[in-house]
Amino acid sequence: MEKNIGKYLSRKSTEAIAIVACIGLIITIILAAGSIRTEQEKAHMALHSSSLQTK
Repeated sequence: MEKNIGKYLSRKSTEAIAIVACIGLIITIILAAGSIRTEQEKAHMALHSSSLQTK
């Protein structure tokens, strides 16, 4: 019986690690997308303001 409990616990801990890893990956992707978007907006604003200055 003890071996079955050990297998069950190790399987559950592996699942928990996999779930945490997936959540971390999703959070990383969201943060990266957000920072890329702000960088694009900054570049767009800089480009827009420099084109206004040349007129």
